[in-house]
Formats: sequence, C-alpha cells, structure tokens
Amino acid sequence: MKVKMRKNRVLLRQSVENLTSSGIQTSVDSKARDLREVLAVGEGVEDIKPGDHVLVNHLTVKSVEIENEEYGVCLDDAVYGVVGEGNEIPKQPEPESPSKIITQRPSQIIIP
Repeated sequence: MKVKMRKNRVLLRQSVENLTSSGIQTSVDSKARDLREVLAVGEGVEDIKPGDHVLVNHLTVKSVEIENEEYGVCLDDAVYGVVGEGNEIPKQPEPESPSKIITQRPSQIIIP
C-alpha cells in the first residue's frame, strides 16, 4: 500500500515495543500509546522522517483503518519529540538505604 500524506500530517503506527510479533498490543496504558512509529509524513513536515519513533499526545491522534489495520494520523505539532535524538535523559539516582536516612525530630512541641 502506498500513502502520500498532505501538508503537515503524519501517519503513525503503534510502536514496535508495544506490539507482539502477531501485532497484538501488550499494554493499554495511556503512556504506552504515546510512543509511535512514523510511517509517512507530508511535504510540510520538518525534522520527522519515516522510521522514527516519536512521542506524541495520543489524544490528538485520529485513529484510521486501512486494509483492516489500525493506524493513527496527527498534525506534526502533536509530536513532542523524536526518541533516540537530542539530549540524554539523566538516570535517577539510587535511593539511600533506610539505615542511612536520619529523621529529625523537633526538640520542643508547643501546644496552644
């Protein structure tokens, strides 16, 4: 199937990480729906190309069915960013063990 998107439109598919080999979605979590794979882009779309994995607001994606398969269409403005490009996300530091945490107690409690 060939698809030519118009202007600033983007054709998306649920990200491969969220699908099994048979195409069944493994998670219905709204966060999982925010990661999509770009299949086609319109002529006015910059910085996004087919094959990119993007973060997108799933509420702005219009669900369409083409040849018995479900896809999504959105404007390029709905794409937050391309995964794998740009800045590295810093890892969260390991929490300290409970034995190292010191709780401070007030030395005096005043009751009115």
